[in-house]
Parts: sequence; structure tokens; C-alpha cells
Amino acid sequence: FNVFQGTDTLDLSIKRKSGETGESDFQGDGQGNVPKDTVLVLDAKSKLGEEVVLQMILKGIKVKTLVRKKEEAQVAFGQYVSCVESSLDDRASLRALLKGVKSVVVTGGMGFDKGQRLMEACKSQEVDQVVLMSSYVKRESFFEKILVKSEQSILEDEEREQMVATSGVPYTIVRGGVLEDSLER
Repeated sequence: FNVFQGTDTLDLSIKRKSGETGESDFQGDGQGNVPKDTVLVLDAKSKLGEEVVLQMILKGIKVKTLVRKKEEAQVAFGQYVSCVESSLDDRASLRALLKGVKSVVVTGGMGFDKGQRLMEACKSQEVDQVVLMSSYVKRESFFEKILVKSEQSILEDEEREQMVATSGVPYTIVRGGVLEDSLER
């Protein structure tokens, strides 16, 4: 892995208190103030996203996920994760989604605009850190690009890195090699 940090520290060490579960953790103090103590994982139902979420659960980190189908995700992750149906392409939904979020981990796509709305919302909501999962591999030819799995092709998109790096939000880019499922060999 190559890790490029746009800031000095990466702090995802927000711990869940014993007995805390998903939804009720994000309600705040009744005054509209929600503590920033949660990590939002985007594309949590991808293979990489699921692994990131599971590792955070094991470490006791409070996790919120953006999902397409809340019921499916809730079955997969159980009470340990707050699953939210929302859109990366709607500014109002993004602001609501980012309430209480300290860090965002992007494990896949960033919306139709390559993450412009997402990064604007992260900046306006004062998210402390964005972690972008990316890929070291960059395919050049048209045929290489069409034969690669969609999850890998999203990770190889250099525009995602540029959007995060120029957003003004503290960031870390983690570049891995080609993702392979060890069961497919």
C-alpha cells in the first residue's frame, strides 16, 4: 500500500461506548448539536467497503454507512452500524448525512460529479478527515479498462484523487494494488 497524507494525522479512533447501538447514537442533545464522533463509510456494500466496516466494528468505532437499500444493509451489519439511505448527488441530503461525522472513508464512487458535492459538504460540515481508498494500478489501454471489474475501475479513477486533494478538507489517500477475491482463484 502507498499512503499519501494531506495532513499530519489520521484519527479514526472514535470508540463506541459499551452498549451503544446504531440509530440512537446520532440523535444529539435536542438542540440540534450532534457530537462529531462517527465515521461515515461510503459504498459500504462493496467488497472493500464491507471489509472496512467490519474492521471498524471489531475496533469498536461508531460507523454510519450510506446505502441504497437500508434493510439489506441492516441485516448485513446488524445493530453495530447506522445505515442511511441517501444520495451523494443531493446537497441537502449530504449535509444531513454528515451530521455527527468526524471522518469519511470513501471506498467507491463519489457521485455523478466525481465528488464535488461530497467534498463541498465535507468542507461546510467541517469533517475532520476524508480517507480515499484508491488504486496504485492505472490501466492505459481501452481494452484493459473495459475488462476490469467495476469496483476496481472506480478505485483507479484519478479524478477522485484530484477532487479530494484540491477540496481544502484534510485527507489521506490509500493506494492499494489490484483487489482480488482470494476465493475466486
